[in-house]
Amino acid sequence: MRTHLPAFAQHLTARAAAPRTIESYERTVRQFLDQLEERPSTSTEIEAFLARPRRDGRPRAASTKRAELMALRAFFRFVSREGAVVDPTHGITVKRERREATPVAMPSDVPLLFEAAARSTAPARNVAILGLLHVLGLRVHELAGLDVDQVDLAAKVLRRVRGKGGVVVDFPLPKALLAILERWLTERAMTGHASSAGPLFPTARPATSRTGRLSIRSIQRLVARLAADAGLGRNLGPHALRHGCATSAVSVGVDLPVLAE
Repeated sequence: MRTHLPAFAQHLTARAAAPRTIESYERTVRQFLDQLEERPSTSTEIEAFLARPRRDGRPRAASTKRAELMALRAFFRFVSREGAVVDPTHGITVKRERREATPVAMPSDVPLLFEAAARSTAPARNVAILGLLHVLGLRVHELAGLDVDQVDLAAKVLRRVRGKGGVVVDFPLPKALLAILERWLTERAMTGHASSAGPLFPTARPATSRTGRLSIRSIQRLVARLAADAGLGRNLGPHALRHGCATSAVSVGVDLPVLAE
Protein backbone atom coordinates (compact mmCIF):
# COMPACT_ATOMS: atom_id res chain seq x y z
CA MET A 1 0.00 0.00 0.00
CA ARG A 2 2.90 2.36 0.69
CA THR A 3 3.82 2.31 -2.98
CA HIS A 4 0.63 4.27 -3.68
CA LEU A 5 1.56 7.19 -1.41
CA PRO A 6 3.58 9.23 -3.96
CA ALA A 7 0.78 8.95 -6.52
CA PHE A 8 -1.76 9.83 -3.81
CA ALA A 9 0.19 13.00 -2.95
CA GLN A 10 0.31 13.94 -6.64
CA HIS A 11 -3.45 13.32 -6.86
CA LEU A 12 -4.07 15.71 -3.93
CA THR A 13 -1.77 18.31 -5.46
CA ALA A 14 -3.64 18.09 -8.77
CA ARG A 15 -6.88 18.73 -6.87
CA ALA A 16 -5.34 21.93 -5.42
CA ALA A 17 -5.18 20.62 -1.86
CA ALA A 18 -3.24 22.86 0.53
CA PRO A 19 0.32 21.70 1.32
CA ARG A 20 -0.59 21.35 4.99
CA THR A 21 -3.55 19.11 4.07
CA ILE A 22 -1.35 16.90 1.90
CA GLU A 23 1.22 16.57 4.68
CA SER A 24 -1.50 15.74 7.23
CA TYR A 25 -3.15 13.14 4.98
CA GLU A 26 0.18 11.45 4.22
CA ARG A 27 1.10 11.35 7.91
CA THR A 28 -2.25 9.79 8.86
CA VAL A 29 -2.01 7.13 6.15
CA ARG A 30 1.56 6.25 7.18
CA GLN A 31 0.52 5.95 10.83
CA PHE A 32 -2.35 3.66 9.87
CA LEU A 33 -0.12 1.46 7.70
CA ASP A 34 2.43 1.27 10.53
CA GLN A 35 -0.27 0.01 12.90
CA LEU A 36 -1.68 -2.30 10.25
CA GLU A 37 1.68 -4.01 9.63
CA GLU A 38 0.97 -6.97 7.32
CA ARG A 39 -2.74 -7.38 8.12
CA PRO A 40 -5.34 -6.63 5.42
CA SER A 41 -7.09 -3.26 5.44
CA THR A 42 -10.58 -3.77 6.85
CA SER A 43 -13.22 -1.58 8.46
CA THR A 44 -12.38 -3.23 11.81
CA GLU A 45 -8.73 -2.20 11.49
CA ILE A 46 -9.72 1.36 10.61
CA GLU A 47 -12.11 1.60 13.57
CA ALA A 48 -9.36 0.28 15.86
CA PHE A 49 -6.95 2.88 14.48
CA LEU A 50 -9.43 5.72 15.03
CA ALA A 51 -10.20 4.48 18.57
CA ARG A 52 -6.56 4.35 19.70
CA PRO A 53 -5.81 6.53 22.75
CA ARG A 54 -3.42 9.46 22.91
CA ARG A 55 0.11 8.93 24.19
CA ASP A 56 -0.96 10.00 27.68
CA GLY A 57 -3.77 7.43 27.65
CA ARG A 58 -6.63 9.91 27.28
CA PRO A 59 -9.24 9.45 24.50
CA ARG A 60 -8.68 11.45 21.34
CA ALA A 61 -11.10 14.16 20.26
CA ALA A 62 -13.88 13.38 17.81
CA SER A 63 -12.65 16.19 15.57
CA THR A 64 -9.24 14.47 15.33
CA LYS A 65 -10.88 11.14 14.52
CA ARG A 66 -13.00 12.76 11.79
CA ALA A 67 -9.93 14.37 10.24
CA GLU A 68 -8.12 11.03 10.21
CA LEU A 69 -11.14 9.28 8.75
CA MET A 70 -11.28 11.87 5.96
CA ALA A 71 -7.60 11.25 5.20
CA LEU A 72 -8.02 7.46 5.12
CA ARG A 73 -11.21 7.71 3.05
CA ALA A 74 -9.48 9.92 0.48
CA PHE A 75 -6.54 7.49 0.28
CA PHE A 76 -8.61 4.32 -0.06
CA ARG A 77 -10.99 5.88 -2.58
CA PHE A 78 -7.94 6.81 -4.63
CA VAL A 79 -6.43 3.33 -4.29
CA SER A 80 -9.74 1.60 -5.03
CA ARG A 81 -10.00 3.53 -8.31
CA GLU A 82 -6.65 2.00 -9.16
CA GLY A 83 -8.20 -1.44 -8.57
CA ALA A 84 -5.88 -2.32 -5.67
CA VAL A 85 -8.43 -2.74 -2.85
CA VAL A 86 -12.09 -2.27 -1.98
CA ASP A 87 -12.62 0.89 0.06
CA PRO A 88 -12.76 -0.30 3.72
CA THR A 89 -13.90 3.11 5.05
CA HIS A 90 -17.40 2.71 3.60
CA GLY A 91 -20.07 3.06 6.29
CA ILE A 92 -17.68 4.26 9.05
CA THR A 93 -18.75 7.43 10.86
CA VAL A 94 -17.54 9.41 13.87
CA LYS A 95 -20.10 10.98 16.18
CA ARG A 96 -19.82 14.72 16.49
CA GLU A 97 -19.05 16.31 19.84
CA ARG A 98 -20.92 19.33 21.03
CA ARG A 99 -18.83 22.25 19.86
CA GLU A 100 -17.88 25.05 22.21
CA ALA A 101 -18.25 28.62 21.06
CA THR A 102 -15.25 29.72 18.99
CA PRO A 103 -13.13 32.27 20.90
CA VAL A 104 -13.12 35.72 19.32
CA ALA A 105 -10.75 38.62 19.92
CA MET A 106 -13.22 41.39 20.64
CA PRO A 107 -12.46 45.03 19.68
CA SER A 108 -11.67 45.85 23.31
CA ASP A 109 -9.11 42.99 23.43
CA VAL A 110 -7.06 44.16 20.45
CA PRO A 111 -5.36 47.26 21.97
CA LEU A 112 -4.42 45.18 25.03
CA LEU A 113 -2.89 42.48 22.83
CA PHE A 114 -0.85 45.00 20.85
CA GLU A 115 0.32 46.67 24.08
CA ALA A 116 1.43 43.26 25.39
CA ALA A 117 3.29 42.63 22.11
CA ALA A 118 5.00 46.03 22.36
CA ARG A 119 6.24 45.10 25.87
CA SER A 120 7.49 41.66 24.77
CA THR A 121 11.09 40.62 24.10
CA ALA A 122 10.57 40.81 20.30
CA PRO A 123 8.16 43.75 19.92
CA ALA A 124 8.61 44.52 16.20
CA ARG A 125 8.12 40.88 15.20
CA ASN A 126 5.23 40.21 17.57
CA VAL A 127 3.34 43.38 16.63
CA ALA A 128 3.75 42.42 12.95
CA ILE A 129 2.38 38.94 13.64
CA LEU A 130 -0.66 40.36 15.45
CA GLY A 131 -1.19 42.89 12.68
CA LEU A 132 -1.26 40.27 9.92
CA LEU A 133 -3.56 37.98 11.93
CA HIS A 134 -6.01 40.66 12.98
CA VAL A 135 -5.95 43.29 10.24
CA LEU A 136 -5.80 40.86 7.29
CA GLY A 137 -7.44 37.89 9.03
CA LEU A 138 -4.76 35.44 7.88
CA ARG A 139 -4.91 31.80 8.91
CA VAL A 140 -1.99 30.71 11.06
CA HIS A 141 -0.55 28.41 8.37
CA GLU A 142 -0.78 31.25 5.84
CA LEU A 143 1.16 33.48 8.22
CA ALA A 144 3.80 30.85 9.00
CA GLY A 145 4.35 30.22 5.29
CA LEU A 146 5.01 33.84 4.32
CA ASP A 147 8.32 34.78 2.71
CA VAL A 148 9.85 38.23 2.91
CA ASP A 149 9.62 38.82 -0.84
CA GLN A 150 5.81 38.63 -0.62
CA VAL A 151 5.77 42.00 1.19
CA ASP A 152 5.72 44.66 -1.53
CA LEU A 153 6.13 47.93 0.34
CA ALA A 154 6.19 50.03 -2.82
CA ALA A 155 2.89 48.65 -4.11
CA LYS A 156 1.46 48.37 -0.56
CA VAL A 157 0.47 44.75 -1.16
CA LEU A 158 1.08 41.39 0.50
CA ARG A 159 1.42 39.15 -2.54
CA ARG A 160 0.64 35.52 -3.36
CA VAL A 161 -0.81 34.38 -0.03
CA ARG A 162 -1.73 30.72 -0.51
CA GLY A 163 -4.92 29.82 1.31
CA LYS A 164 -7.13 26.77 1.61
CA GLY A 165 -7.82 24.85 -1.56
CA GLY A 166 -4.76 26.31 -3.25
CA VAL A 167 -6.40 29.73 -3.63
CA VAL A 168 -3.81 32.50 -4.04
CA VAL A 169 -4.74 36.02 -2.89
CA ASP A 170 -3.05 39.45 -2.90
CA PHE A 171 -3.91 41.60 0.15
CA PRO A 172 -3.74 45.40 0.09
CA LEU A 173 -1.82 46.70 3.10
CA PRO A 174 -3.44 49.51 5.10
CA LYS A 175 -1.18 52.40 6.12
CA ALA A 176 -0.81 51.36 9.77
CA LEU A 177 0.00 47.74 8.92
CA LEU A 178 2.43 48.90 6.25
CA ALA A 179 4.35 50.89 8.88
CA ILE A 180 4.37 47.88 11.23
CA LEU A 181 5.77 45.61 8.53
CA GLU A 182 8.35 48.19 7.45
CA ARG A 183 9.63 48.38 11.02
CA TRP A 184 9.82 44.60 11.29
CA LEU A 185 11.65 44.22 7.96
CA THR A 186 14.23 46.79 9.11
CA GLU A 187 14.81 44.94 12.37
CA ARG A 188 14.83 41.56 10.59
CA ALA A 189 17.59 42.75 8.27
CA MET A 190 19.60 44.03 11.25
CA THR A 191 19.64 40.51 12.73
CA GLY A 192 21.52 39.20 9.68
CA HIS A 193 18.66 37.83 7.58
CA ALA A 194 18.54 38.44 3.83
CA SER A 195 16.45 41.50 3.00
CA SER A 196 14.81 39.98 -0.08
CA ALA A 197 14.62 36.24 0.57
CA GLY A 198 13.72 33.68 3.21
CA PRO A 199 10.88 33.37 5.74
CA LEU A 200 9.18 36.58 6.80
CA PHE A 201 9.29 35.28 10.37
CA PRO A 202 12.46 33.18 10.75
CA THR A 203 12.94 31.05 13.83
CA ALA A 204 15.45 32.18 16.42
CA ARG A 205 16.84 28.62 16.49
CA PRO A 206 17.46 27.65 12.84
CA ALA A 207 19.57 24.62 13.83
CA THR A 208 16.47 22.95 15.32
CA SER A 209 14.09 23.82 12.47
CA ARG A 210 13.59 21.96 9.20
CA THR A 211 12.14 25.02 7.43
CA GLY A 212 13.97 27.86 9.18
CA ARG A 213 10.69 29.63 9.84
CA LEU A 214 8.62 30.21 12.97
CA SER A 215 6.35 27.17 13.31
CA ILE A 216 2.57 27.16 13.52
CA ARG A 217 2.79 25.84 17.07
CA SER A 218 5.21 28.61 18.05
CA ILE A 219 2.80 31.25 16.73
CA GLN A 220 -0.08 29.64 18.62
CA ARG A 221 1.94 29.69 21.85
CA LEU A 222 2.96 33.29 21.22
CA VAL A 223 -0.63 34.54 20.83
CA ALA A 224 -1.73 32.61 23.93
CA ARG A 225 1.15 34.13 25.91
CA LEU A 226 0.32 37.65 24.73
CA ALA A 227 -3.33 37.12 25.72
CA ALA A 228 -2.18 36.08 29.20
CA ASP A 229 0.22 39.04 29.44
CA ALA A 230 -2.61 41.34 28.35
CA GLY A 231 -4.71 40.08 31.27
CA LEU A 232 -7.59 38.97 29.08
CA GLY A 233 -8.44 36.10 31.41
CA ARG A 234 -9.07 33.58 28.63
CA ASN A 235 -7.03 31.58 26.18
CA LEU A 236 -6.90 33.05 22.68
CA GLY A 237 -5.19 31.68 19.59
CA PRO A 238 -4.47 32.96 16.08
CA HIS A 239 -7.92 31.92 14.85
CA ALA A 240 -9.53 34.15 17.47
CA LEU A 241 -7.83 37.10 15.77
CA ARG A 242 -9.12 35.94 12.38
CA HIS A 243 -12.65 35.82 13.82
CA GLY A 244 -12.03 39.20 15.41
CA CYS A 245 -11.10 40.61 12.01
CA ALA A 246 -14.41 39.38 10.58
CA THR A 247 -16.39 40.64 13.58
CA SER A 248 -14.80 44.09 13.35
CA ALA A 249 -15.43 44.27 9.60
CA VAL A 250 -19.13 43.44 10.03
CA SER A 251 -19.44 45.99 12.85
CA VAL A 252 -18.28 48.81 10.56
CA GLY A 253 -20.67 47.83 7.78
CA VAL A 254 -18.71 45.54 5.45
CA ASP A 255 -21.15 43.39 3.47
CA LEU A 256 -20.93 39.65 4.16
CA PRO A 257 -20.31 38.68 0.49
CA VAL A 258 -17.41 41.19 0.33
CA LEU A 259 -16.04 39.85 3.62
CA ALA A 260 -16.26 36.25 2.40
CA GLU A 261 -14.44 37.12 -0.81
